[in-house]
Amino acid sequence: MKNKNQPPLTNKEKAILQMAVVATCFGFGVQDSDVLSYRRTERIALARQTIYWLLRKSDFTYPRIALAVNRDHAATIKGFKQIEGILELDLEGGYCDCIKNSFKYYRDFYREHLRKENERAKERIKDVV
Repeated sequence: MKNKNQPPLTNKEKAILQMAVVATCFGFGVQDSDVLSYRRTERIALARQTIYWLLRKSDFTYPRIALAVNRDHAATIKGFKQIEGILELDLEGGYCDCIKNSFKYYRDFYREHLRKENERAKERIKDVV
């Protein structure tokens, strides 16, 4: 079994993973079941690598990303670098736009998640006081 020395994902990590998957699926127009499968078509592979990139930008380590998406950490490193390379070229259209759109969706989802977390924290404080 891969990643057997890693503790299971925390609830926060699971929430971030879910946001990254949904955002990427919106950005690329693919299904989450395809992205998390072992399919290797170009669009699916780049969408999967975009998830690695989003998770890495969210302070996941490569081994944690690998655990989250059931891959080995070498694949996550390669995928992250692939997306970095595409973004460095910054070409108009094509997959670069899909990656940027995925990031925008993810950013919006994450902001909403933080807003809800703050609301829940305020409610807990009210209940205590």
